[in-house]
Amino acid sequence: FLSREKSIVCKLKELVLARKLEQKLRKHDILAMYLNEIYFGHGRYGVQEASRYYLSKPVIAIDLAEAALLAGLINSPERLSPFRDAAAAKKRRRYVLDQMQRRGYISAADADRANAAPVRTKAGKELDLEAPYYVRAARTELRRLVPADVLRRGGLRVELGLDVVAQRAAQDAVKRGLRRIDTRLRAYKPIATAESEAELHGIARRLKSDRKGRKLRNGAVVQAVVLHVEPAAKRYVVDLGGEPGLLPFRHVQRYQTPAAGTATYTRGDVIRVAMTASTELRDGAVVPVLTLEQGPQAAIVAIEPNTRLVRAMVGGDDFNLHPFNRAQSALRQPGSTFKTFVMGAALEAGLVTPNTVFADEKRAYRSGGRSWTPRNYSGRWDGKPHTLRSALARSINSIAVAVADKVGPARVAEFANRIGIESELRPDLPLALGASSVRPMELANAYATLASGGVTDKPILVTRVLDRDGHELYRASPAPQRTIRADVNAQLVDMLGDVVRYGSARAAKVGRPVAGKTGTTNRGRDTWFAGFSAGLVAVTWVGHDDRAPMQHGTGARFALPIWSDFMRGALKGVPVRPLPRLPHKLANTAKPPPDADPASARSARGDLTDDGTGIDDFDIDDVDDDVLESYARQL
Repeated sequence: FLSREKSIVCKLKELVLARKLEQKLRKHDILAMYLNEIYFGHGRYGVQEASRYYLSKPVIAIDLAEAALLAGLINSPERLSPFRDAAAAKKRRRYVLDQMQRRGYISAADADRANAAPVRTKAGKELDLEAPYYVRAARTELRRLVPADVLRRGGLRVELGLDVVAQRAAQDAVKRGLRRIDTRLRAYKPIATAESEAELHGIARRLKSDRKGRKLRNGAVVQAVVLHVEPAAKRYVVDLGGEPGLLPFRHVQRYQTPAAGTATYTRGDVIRVAMTASTELRDGAVVPVLTLEQGPQAAIVAIEPNTRLVRAMVGGDDFNLHPFNRAQSALRQPGSTFKTFVMGAALEAGLVTPNTVFADEKRAYRSGGRSWTPRNYSGRWDGKPHTLRSALARSINSIAVAVADKVGPARVAEFANRIGIESELRPDLPLALGASSVRPMELANAYATLASGGVTDKPILVTRVLDRDGHELYRASPAPQRTIRADVNAQLVDMLGDVVRYGSARAAKVGRPVAGKTGTTNRGRDTWFAGFSAGLVAVTWVGHDDRAPMQHGTGARFALPIWSDFMRGALKGVPVRPLPRLPHKLANTAKPPPDADPASARSARGDLTDDGTGIDDFDIDDVDDDVLESYARQL
């Protein structure tokens, strides 16, 4: 009920809350609440759910040995899971039984019989294994939709908008995509290695100095230096800067693949790790358990535009290690994916058409009380005229900002909020380059508005809830509302189609017509692709949780291949449907417009760049780092 902060103030709050609970509830009720909420590992909450998951039977049907097994998991559910370490689970079960015997709850004979029983587990075939991030999000949504007392009684049938085929395609695409990125970034290698004991101690002193006495919070990503390898305990012991940490071998498995090499670390290696909520005993002391954070994270969310059903959701590389759902909750800067809303607002205002010409030229603006000059990735401005269609396809920053200046950033923010972006947007010119943070789910819903012809609605996770007697407790009630004129929407979709046909997303080949926009922020901190076919919208994001830069990271290189892989799997066997095209664009679809530069012309002929994108990284959003940091701190 409270945070994991360890402080006197927190303990006093817990004391007050405990007294209030005892005054309001009976001991039996408090225990029931606890057993229904406690975490048992593998995304399972509550003893009933844990019993069905580990033992494939209701909790009322378990015996003493099985009850002790479940009770033993509470201390460290991921480490003691019988699916991961049956010996550790059995040892912990013995400890629980011994404690019960000592306190007189069971006899010695009962304890001996239970200890002699083998650890028999049989994983239930449940949706959590297929879609842990989705199910966790649906569970949270359920608490809003159904009264708490009804939830506690249980026996509910919950129907979701999930498509299992799409979900499996999303999980496979994330796994394959991160493996490819890890290889490209050489993420399996340590950041540095101490060549001597003196250098190792110097690194440890630096890490301690960098911490400045601050306590490490859960999820914080920091550098650590490896002190020991303990093969028997299957873990590394590291120095976090004056504090030890434990990195289990199983938390390193992502980097131990044939494609990425073997992540075998030795004394003196410097690595990136993150704190978890788990702890383990070492030499009588409680030591935090860590995860390895050498490579970036990724997220996918897919929405069916005409129904707004959320068909797939992946919030990270591994739910058991990284349960934070980045697809639903991470606030990240969307980069050039936001240029779509700049063009939409200008088209809607009647100030431009897709063929209106702007020059790619150096220009200073006033933003945040100072002068700011947006730059293109190349650092140059070609001075040539470009239609807005071409400028969006090639992701020319100077023209996007010029359009935002013409229409007004407040109008851009209003347009984005109206079609599905719910986060607060600062109505300044850097907004044109995606400086205000949004969630992947919001971005997917906004693009779903475009894919549905200009109609907005809320994303739907839970479609229906029935009680144990089949009575309907909840049914999703879509409330579609037109938020973009049909003619404006058609122009915008056609422009996004050109991004794929000859622009920065030319690598988005999925065997059917698609449209979308790449996005990248400074130094590759956030990389995106937001795109759609006629029946499915998907947004992919790749980046580090602590916003660390990614070398050569762009939306085209990192996020787009994951998106394409997912769409091919999710839409396999689904009939191909065309996207709407403007009449004058139906002919010669592969030919770039007359104002396109030689790089775009080469792309149209198939002469791709070294990363296979067919575009020379025009997509980087070059906003000054301090401006971006200011926007990142707004929420």
